[in-house]
Amino acid sequence: MVKNEKEVREQCVKLAEMAGRLAIEVKGLAKENEILKDYIDNIAAIIHYQCALKEQDLWLKDMIREGYYNPKCDKGNATDTWPCFCVECLG
Repeated sequence: MVKNEKEVREQCVKLAEMAGRLAIEVKGLAKENEILKDYIDNIAAIIHYQCALKEQDLWLKDMIREGYYNPKCDKGNATDTWPCFCVECLG
């Protein structure tokens, strides 16, 4: 199908706009990827150095706050050393 010059230009503009949106999305995904790598590095260090449960709990709270983990409520199982971290209980 042969298109006239106007149609070709319109398509080029649309493609350029799409490329711009995709570039922004890729940039956001790259940033998210770096954040996730940092979280993985943190938990690996916590495990490697056998940090106290308090440190593990802080990391877990961060993961819940950031929305990477959403545990089911375990109110009945909460103790002084392992409180419930569900979104409902954290408020």
